[in-house]
Amino acid sequence: MTRFFPSLTFLLATTVLMPAQLLATTVQHFSTAELTLGAQVIVEGECLDSQPIWIGGTLVTAVRFQVSARLKGDPPNLISVVLPGGIDLDREVPVQVTYPGIPTMSPRQEMLLFLVPYTAMADSYTVLGMAQGKYSISPDSLGSKQAQSDATGLTLATTAARGSVHELKLELLRRQIAELLAGDTTASPPAAAPLSN
Repeated sequence: MTRFFPSLTFLLATTVLMPAQLLATTVQHFSTAELTLGAQVIVEGECLDSQPIWIGGTLVTAVRFQVSARLKGDPPNLISVVLPGGIDLDREVPVQVTYPGIPTMSPRQEMLLFLVPYTAMADSYTVLGMAQGKYSISPDSLGSKQAQSDATGLTLATTAARGSVHELKLELLRRQIAELLAGDTTASPPAAAPLSN
């Protein structure tokens, strides 16, 4: 016997037919200076692996991140970076929660991250500015390392414009960060940033 679930059918239909602009998350726009001065920790390194965990009733993904360079702060060599959402296949009914504009991290992916403390879990961080605070690192055709931030899933609150892909040489980004930190003599530690539902 075939069973029909009208509410589920409606949900699937509206999700598929939803305009692309409604699938964006609205956030504050962060310049490189705001990311640099607002982050408690800025690191380079690579994602080792990730696992879904539940904190209260909220599904998040905990990423183990191996630090190879510290540009700001003094975190340990291995840190936990928490991202909203994830996939939990170990439940009777598997659960997937996604948010547009959340940075993605894959094993062995090299990155530069702007991080703030994640207060709902001890000794962990989250990415400042969502996808704006994650730069993927990869070589260009000449072998020089490039840094790329992909904020296309975000709508920027200050301009109402969609986020974009921002790419520059990794060495230039490092230099910008170093210059900003050298000139910052009055910065106070940023407030811890828990993720909200």
